[in-house]
Amino acid sequence: MTGYKFGSLMGAFRESSANDNTKYGRNVLGSLAKIEANPEKSKYLETVTTDILGSEIDLVNLRKETYVEASRNPIMEFGSPEVDASRRDSTVNALFYNLQTSEIED
Repeated sequence: MTGYKFGSLMGAFRESSANDNTKYGRNVLGSLAKIEANPEKSKYLETVTTDILGSEIDLVNLRKETYVEASRNPIMEFGSPEVDASRRDSTVNALFYNLQTSEIED
């Protein structure tokens, strides 16, 4: 699922009647700003920026990256949470929110 699709689903949930009695109401999620992939400008990944509770965040899809000798740019495919987490370096640059358990997974 792309970051834009995920953000759109978050927005639909915010507007649904199931969200009427939340602690924060309907002002949790700001508008979505979609930044398209543009390989000609070395922008290989679609990103979506939004505001959640006053903090700007980026939404992107979980991905798998494969490198070939002829290029420094990876070939990207959709990936699982485990594959996406394993490709990241040791800095804190991703937390996963489990919609089914309402828990943050590191």
